Amino acid sequence: TGSTEVNLARWPTRSAMEEGLREARREWVQLFGEHTLPFAYVAPNNIISDEGIAALHRVFPSIKVISSLRGGKAEETYTEFGTYEKIPSLYFIPRTSWGYLSTPESQAQIASAVGGAGVWSHFLHADDVFDPHRSQGKSWPELKAGLEKMLAFAESHYPWLRYVTVEEAYEILSRIDRAPVAFRLEADSLTMSAEPGLLLRVRLNERRVKKISGARVLYTYQRMPALILEATSHEVRLEF
Repeated sequence: TGSTEVNLARWPTRSAMEEGLREARREWVQLFGEHTLPFAYVAPNNIISDEGIAALHRVFPSIKVISSLRGGKAEETYTEFGTYEKIPSLYFIPRTSWGYLSTPESQAQIASAVGGAGVWSHFLHADDVFDPHRSQGKSWPELKAGLEKMLAFAESHYPWLRYVTVEEAYEILSRIDRAPVAFRLEADSLTMSAEPGLLLRVRLNERRVKKISGARVLYTYQRMPALILEATSHEVRLEF
């Protein structure tokens, strides 16, 4: 298909796309060595098709993570977290926020990510430091201070978050997907089966917890009836 305002240049054929990727791979190996081939891929302009993912997988089998957006618009590619059904060895870890500046929008993105999927994924554009448009004219010390403010917001509101690399996130999320999780709610108890180490967010509503076994409390909300627990055994039980 033809180009668009966002996606100005498109590959004319699939074979041309694969040849371009192979040339990029040869150049990468020559400059940095085969042992540095990428683990994750971020699509230009956040746009990638199933055909593009298949070509990328054939040429760069080292790539295990495709990262576009969790929420997008127009032709942008957006996905949930999880395995790519057409190529199960690939995993989607979409970005939920990006950039260096702490703004009401970035804070809302963090809150939405943690309150929804329970995963906050953030992406930094290296060229923000050099491009006056992308940096909004701010210096590196100002950008660094903005990023520190953003992290401080996340740490103060969600202190149980674990900060990991994309490789670690791939392993953790894949393991969680494979883990059998079930729960049984009764009048005076809640019983959950979970893998030790798994974090659980439990909404209590009007119930008052009398006893917890099989888990430790990581965080108690001051204004919301919910707990963040870490499973310490395969069975977690809350008694009300």
